[in-house]
Amino acid sequence: MRVFLSYFLIVNFAMAQTTGITTTFPLPVVEQMNTVKCEESTTEEGPFQVTDASGMGWKTYENFRSKDNHRKKDNIIPRRSIVKVKKGSEEFAEHPNSYVPVEVLGVADTDYHDDNLKKGRLRSASAKVNWQKLKKVNKGKKGFLYSKSLKKADEYTYIVTEDSPLLADNGLTDMGVVAIRPEKGLDGGFAIEKCCDQQSLEVSVMLPVCTTRYKFRLVYADDTEGKEIFVDVDQCGVAENLVPFKNNDISALMTHFELSKNSGVGFDMSKIEYIDEKGMAKMPLDYESFDGNGMKGPFGSYHYNADDKGASDVYGKPLTTCAFMKVLEKHQKDCTEPGCQVQFGDMFHLRDWGPHQYHGAGRCIDIRPLKTEDNLMGTSYRSTIYDREKTEKFINLLKKAGGTSVVFDDPKVPGVARTANQSHADHIHVCFDPKSKIVKKTCYQGLE
Repeated sequence: MRVFLSYFLIVNFAMAQTTGITTTFPLPVVEQMNTVKCEESTTEEGPFQVTDASGMGWKTYENFRSKDNHRKKDNIIPRRSIVKVKKGSEEFAEHPNSYVPVEVLGVADTDYHDDNLKKGRLRSASAKVNWQKLKKVNKGKKGFLYSKSLKKADEYTYIVTEDSPLLADNGLTDMGVVAIRPEKGLDGGFAIEKCCDQQSLEVSVMLPVCTTRYKFRLVYADDTEGKEIFVDVDQCGVAENLVPFKNNDISALMTHFELSKNSGVGFDMSKIEYIDEKGMAKMPLDYESFDGNGMKGPFGSYHYNADDKGASDVYGKPLTTCAFMKVLEKHQKDCTEPGCQVQFGDMFHLRDWGPHQYHGAGRCIDIRPLKTEDNLMGTSYRSTIYDREKTEKFINLLKKAGGTSVVFDDPKVPGVARTANQSHADHIHVCFDPKSKIVKKTCYQGLE
């Protein structure tokens, strides 16, 4: 009966097409049979690419050009945004000095910095175009990007924001800072899973509906890797909730971000400042607490003599900032008396941004001696409120964490270098070398 009815429907439909007569009749209820088949393989085509503002040094933006004319600048696109290269144009991304058609999948969140830190680092790549005259590109925009500003997906690890659907979909909520990294196959291609759902109605033709998902590996803040997950990068909200960072020092960066979340200052991923060209991350600070001189820092600390209300002078290598925050965390637990607050000053500041140039290439920090009472005034080892015992204990903690090149001019504090001109009478200078095994251990395992 079913076969006859199907034949009847097909014949009548054919007759209606040839005669031009529209025939209506009730369709029978037929059972829908679904079969889904998935196969894993690899592809040379990456899931997306990352914008890098290549050749523009520390600048935050690149020019985004019109889809109709690559010579026309329509918008600016923040560094570390995520774009998809138009199918069939992947080879152009490999050629220097060419323009590649792309679609924007996710735009880096720079709103906080655009509103509060309107300085030279926010200008577009072109000196002729002021960033304030071009609007930031929106998700979904199509246009052209310079080939050297496009980087392959596997050069980065992607920190997943807390509101990403990936966390809920994969049961990864309450996991702290988590990231994903693209997986590669044995042949060097990107690992994918292609699933085809073959929907069959007895009156229709077999029409396969296929979805391609890329394989990623989970990476956690404690430097461990998790399970594999498959991600449909075209799914709504996926790419715009990924924050890409170069693979170098990603473990230290993730620990840095995890510490930042627990540091007692208002921190979220939108407030990340990272100098890609230098590979430096900024200490988390409470910008709203700026008092004209400084602001609150992580774990009860204070950043004094800030260059500006955006504190442009506290960048450091990720392992350096991570180790220092571990010191601050430990010190806050152990020292609870008046005068225990750690007050730190210069770290790293780019020459083009203001009064400083370099300070140990992002490895060194200046810190005031500790005191007998709570206040935000500067002090020296000659001051009546100077606390030698607290300061010596803190210096020993710095050393235990891997701190080297410790300079402080108090002649009664052992194990430190001193200057002939007493230039370090009012502050301690310490460095955390990212290559040090002790610094790495401090960052990843903390201090007992």
